[in-house]
Amino acid sequence: MAQEQCYTEERGARRKALAAVLIGKWFRVKITCSLGKESTPTYDLTLTLPAQRSKVFPRLPNRSAQFTRLHWLGFLSFANAKAIFYIDNIRLMPTR
Repeated sequence: MAQEQCYTEERGARRKALAAVLIGKWFRVKITCSLGKESTPTYDLTLTLPAQRSKVFPRLPNRSAQFTRLHWLGFLSFANAKAIFYIDNIRLMPTR
């Protein structure tokens, strides 16, 4: 089965490959970040792939150090061909 890399963008547009995901298979993504005046310019990412332990990537840099409020949430592809996302069970909630 074909694989695709899951990337994070670091400051300066450098890309860092985090994990290979199987095309056509479900996987879980969890993103945790702080917002507001006391927020840090990082987020934590957890990827859970089928039949594998969760992979945790702590303190990944936000694209902008000024990110303190969420105004928009979207899912984008930078592919050079048609792409499809199947998204299920989205939850946005505060954590304490």
